[in-house]
Amino acid sequence: FDDTLIIRPTAGSKQAEWSTTSGPGPCGRRGHTLTPLDDNRLLLFGGTTRTASFNDLYLFDAGKMRWLPVVGVTGDLPSPRAFHSAVIVNKVLVVTGGTNGDRVYGLEHDTIHAFDTTSGKWDQVATPGGQAGLPPRFAHAAAPVDRQFIVLGGLNPFGVSTSAQVPTGQLC
Repeated sequence: FDDTLIIRPTAGSKQAEWSTTSGPGPCGRRGHTLTPLDDNRLLLFGGTTRTASFNDLYLFDAGKMRWLPVVGVTGDLPSPRAFHSAVIVNKVLVVTGGTNGDRVYGLEHDTIHAFDTTSGKWDQVATPGGQAGLPPRFAHAAAPVDRQFIVLGGLNPFGVSTSAQVPTGQLC
């Protein structure tokens, strides 16, 4: 699908109303992330179609009900990917894991990337003290807690991973 649905549940009711946006937006995709930047804006990263994977960023402005491509991005961009995780930690979008259909990202290759939403720059995040990176995984979950994030589960190239990991170094 390439539509954007806005669903508004009604408190105390078993009903909800919904609407769509108008105007251009990201192409239809799956396996992307849509991460809250603040109370009114969301960041979309990555995803895939049958023929391509993406490493693009779009901003959804809920106040204006429209999508904007994030332009002028610099730095060490993550490889195109889908089924990754993304969280906001202190105004930084942190992306980890995922797959492009041929490779599962983790360990020494493309393990964690950080996009500074104020400067527009991507950086690959090194793990502290020579520790191995996160094990390769995709289709996992991640959530921010204080100035860190927790990664849980997902699939690795060999089967299901069920361990929870908290990176030991703070990102910001």
